[in-house]
Amino acid sequence: MDHDVMRSRFCSSARERLNMINGAGSPRGSAALSRHVGSLTDDAAPSSARFPDGAHFRIEIPSVENPDALRAVVDEARQRKVPIHRASQGSGAMLLSKDDLATMAQIGADEGIEVNLFVGPREEFGVGGAVRSPDGLLLSGRLRGFHQLRYAIEDIQRAVDAGIRGFLIADTGLMEILGSMVSAGELPSNIVWKISAVLAPSNPVTFRQLVALGGTTVNVPSDITLAELAEIRALSDAPIDLYLESPDAMGGVVRGHELGEIAAVAAPLYAKFGLRNARPVYPAGQHLRDDVVGNVREKVRRAQIALEWLDLSSLDLTISKPGAEGIGVPEPCPYGATAGCEVTTKSPLTVASLCEWAAPTSTPSAAVRSLASPTPRAISTPAINPSPNSSPRSKRASPRPAASRWNFP
Repeated sequence: MDHDVMRSRFCSSARERLNMINGAGSPRGSAALSRHVGSLTDDAAPSSARFPDGAHFRIEIPSVENPDALRAVVDEARQRKVPIHRASQGSGAMLLSKDDLATMAQIGADEGIEVNLFVGPREEFGVGGAVRSPDGLLLSGRLRGFHQLRYAIEDIQRAVDAGIRGFLIADTGLMEILGSMVSAGELPSNIVWKISAVLAPSNPVTFRQLVALGGTTVNVPSDITLAELAEIRALSDAPIDLYLESPDAMGGVVRGHELGEIAAVAAPLYAKFGLRNARPVYPAGQHLRDDVVGNVREKVRRAQIALEWLDLSSLDLTISKPGAEGIGVPEPCPYGATAGCEVTTKSPLTVASLCEWAAPTSTPSAAVRSLASPTPRAISTPAINPSPNSSPRSKRASPRPAASRWNFP
């Protein structure tokens, strides 16, 4: 029998077996999902959604805690010819000085890299003891009371003044307030709100809720399957952030070699390279400098290896250029680090105004910003790699082009 015919029959039979299993034990639940959510998929089908530039995926390096670490990421990426699109941070903007914030904003602007900072105040940094108990770990990243909400908003505004245009959000209440502030013109509309891994949704409906609340990109669990990624894509085209290697505290998953399959199903995807078997660094500082810098250099190496695995596949995937549309490239203050460029707000935010805002008559804001998903198109133009840009810039631009192995839009 012809090999292709045999394979077709096998795949068809396997699909039928899968369909008989999925939902067989929950007929009423499956029927309710079909009525209220829509047709469900059992197959890990390729995604037709893309980033605004038409790319399937981008690369994120997490736990880039300070300017030294960001410089190390840029240096390592240049040596290994790995394009980097986002550098995220976990200790919080509140633990960076004005000079640190300004320096990271300038590096990000020069390299076309989004600098995405965690909001500093959080339960585990506070005086409460529940978050440090075995049953209280789920409170990590949340904000307690108006006290921490006020400081969280101040933390964001302080970083925005320095030019930062990307933030990690781990509290849904904060996200709702930020969406309202953007709608009111109190914060720039081009900020990327990255939903943190501590809020990672385990089902497509929760994913969609976080996007509707204002999330620009959403971190999903690191152990998610291809079928579960396809389920998310059935409901939302918003970019997915996924650890292809996760720290031990998040399961220690190591699946960089699956980049091709994952990007094909999850596009648009931020492929995030954490590091298993590495020392935790939050909150970071000079006392952990060598660990932080060593970790991020190895993460760039891990990204290089994943791209080499992608080269071995038959998949035709595209990766964004640094500085592409939708990347939260910083907009540094042209007056220098010490001056700052305070973002004008229409009205001061106080405890009283927070109470007024939180009243039942308030209407939750619509999504802050969503990335369009243009019609998929064939892409085969040459790529660029990260390269130096000697002139500072405050507006988005791409580094100079150079030869590369990977396809760029």
